[in-house]
Amino acid sequence: MSTIRIKQELCSGCLNCVMACSLKHEGYASPSSARLHINLNLFEDNQIYFCRQCQNAPCSKACPEQAITRTSEDAPWLIDYGRCTNCKECISACPFNAMIWDSIRDRVIKCDLCDGEMPACMDACPTGALSIVGGGSEGGELGKAEGDRK
Repeated sequence: MSTIRIKQELCSGCLNCVMACSLKHEGYASPSSARLHINLNLFEDNQIYFCRQCQNAPCSKACPEQAITRTSEDAPWLIDYGRCTNCKECISACPFNAMIWDSIRDRVIKCDLCDGEMPACMDACPTGALSIVGGGSEGGELGKAEGDRK
């Protein structure tokens, strides 16, 4: 399974990735509608929240409507909005704060790895802080952002 790797020490906080993500998925640039979020920190590395595409995704297990699924073990987890009731159980269950409430569209969103295309966030990053890697799993080396703090 592919996932995004982030080198947080390279993140300048420019938010290009956030705006590119929102623009690709929603057609407008808004941090509220991006599938990744950045907590800007003036004194330490910025904290970047994104979906790790966990093998045994807690968000999927928490969903009472079984609205978070994937088509194969190599595919990203996707939200079926026809089934999702916006109960937000997935938001509470995600240990990486990667299930995001889009306050503009009033729904839960998450990274879908841009449906197999070059991730918009990665393409927009001017510092090279983002890359895509294969084989990510929850708690695994490739599924974690470099510099994650617990």
